Amino acid sequence: MMHRAVAKYATIAGLIISPSLAAAQPTVATQPAEHQAAQQLRQAGVKACLGMSERLTRSVLLPNATYAAMSTWKPDAPDAHMASAIIGEKSNQRSVATISGVFVSPSPGGCDGAAMEVSPTTKACAPVQTDMQSHGWKLLANLASAAPTLVDASGTVRMILLSAPSSGCVVISLVTGYGK
Repeated sequence: MMHRAVAKYATIAGLIISPSLAAAQPTVATQPAEHQAAQQLRQAGVKACLGMSERLTRSVLLPNATYAAMSTWKPDAPDAHMASAIIGEKSNQRSVATISGVFVSPSPGGCDGAAMEVSPTTKACAPVQTDMQSHGWKLLANLASAAPTLVDASGTVRMILLSAPSSGCVVISLVTGYGK
């Protein structure tokens, strides 16, 4: 289910601008067996949602990207409550700079989670929307008549297009996962 989120990049690959990430952040040049956010959560004592955290993280990161993560959890009960990670990413492959949030929480079915990614573009939202729809994305809603929301064919990934100053567009993606 999560692997379908990666397909969204084929549509917007050439549209993303590249603001630099803070140089002081630790970075990883490739996707390791376990991502930095999962390593941080494991060290904190989170167990139940590590698999979901890893799947959601993989859904927002590009292969061979440089990234850094900051994770949070409930210190006195890390495995019993929601945990989250904020991830900054830059990819020379597509000149992409994004910020993502991954959120996981124990649930009766094992673990539920969501990942949200924010990617600024230099193009206006109308041509981005047209391009996405030509690649199979469907218009789901137009939130407040100002933010077209599209959904992929699987129904698991939502993309919101938000107009930015200077005629740019911010592409916000949301992936949700349920169960183990």
